[in-house]
Amino acid sequence: MRKKIREWAESPRALVAGLSLGYVAVALALLPHFRYSINPDGISYISIARRYLAGDWHGAFNGYWSPLFSWLLVPFLALRIDPLLASKLLTILIGLVTIPGLYVLASRFALSACLLMIALVALLPALWRFTFFSLTPDFLIAGVLVWYFSVVFATGYPDRRRNAVLCGAGPDIRSR
Repeated sequence: MRKKIREWAESPRALVAGLSLGYVAVALALLPHFRYSINPDGISYISIARRYLAGDWHGAFNGYWSPLFSWLLVPFLALRIDPLLASKLLTILIGLVTIPGLYVLASRFALSACLLMIALVALLPALWRFTFFSLTPDFLIAGVLVWYFSVVFATGYPDRRRNAVLCGAGPDIRSR
């Protein structure tokens, strides 16, 4: 049993799990201090998400604001979570999904385990910055691009049909 635990602790899964837990722990600790931090774009995304939730499709669609962030915010608002808190929780989840993508992307470049860990730990402050200081879909786009490039840089990329489907959906995320 100890051997299995040791093997898991030395595996890449443990690194990603540890970074993810650390990211969430610090994000939850910082949340009360940055809960009410919002920018003008954030107000617009929350307003659009409220319109989707109310069924005001005509008022929600527009050519300037990208829809995906607002779509992802709607379930939080449907649960009657405060909109500012909901937006922060959404960005925490985006960061949580981005961390494994960063690991997969970095591992495509055959970095040593030590350099890989240093690179991932060094990226955590950037993730926290995107989580708390601006409410825009840029963080979401960065996360999607991380996963996109992890697919593109994989060996055998052009030979898999599913890669065409995964990579073909990317341009629809941001409208401007």
